Amino acid sequence: MIKAVIFDLDGVITNTDKLHYKAWKKLADRLEIPFDEKANESLKGISRMESLLLILGNRASDYTKDELEALASDKNAIYNSLIEAITPSWVLPGIIRFLEQLRNHHIKTAVFSSSRNASHIIELLGIRDLFDLVETGNEIEYSKPDCQGYLRICFLLRIPPAYCVMIDDSQSGIDGANYSGMKTIGIGTGLKNADVVLQSSDKLQFCLLEDIC
Repeated sequence: MIKAVIFDLDGVITNTDKLHYKAWKKLADRLEIPFDEKANESLKGISRMESLLLILGNRASDYTKDELEALASDKNAIYNSLIEAITPSWVLPGIIRFLEQLRNHHIKTAVFSSSRNASHIIELLGIRDLFDLVETGNEIEYSKPDCQGYLRICFLLRIPPAYCVMIDDSQSGIDGANYSGMKTIGIGTGLKNADVVLQSSDKLQFCLLEDIC
């Protein structure tokens, strides 16, 4: 029996990709580095520093560790100013209904996101009371697809991975959950190795959990 469902944030609960894109684009323009929406897609599911290194490419070696940290902080400051526009209307269709179904069946719920701003975004969305736990990239050393964060979530929920389902829209997220021993639901297209793949979050239904047990 599934005892916990864990949600990625971006692309599953809400879409802040456009805000990340605006923040990275502003930083890239300042550094005179070409960056477009296609390049932004390659950043899905990875940490801020890993994203920065991808954007810098061969130029990453031109910067010291402190300078890289400063650039990552600059991006985050831009992003933080943008996320204040988020309201409960940004919750994707079907998410609140599914969360309420899980609560009614006494299934624990959690958020696990590589975004260090995940807790604040969940508060802005007005759905913090629908989750038992919100875990961000602040608490882990290795980001997706490493299974460290997934095992930490299970430890905090006190539920073994085999009784948990991870819902993610990135391949790195699906892979990390699989490595940890969780069941997986993929949201979107082109995802491999998920137990179930759905076109969008509004297709989430409690009965899916019975299908993947």
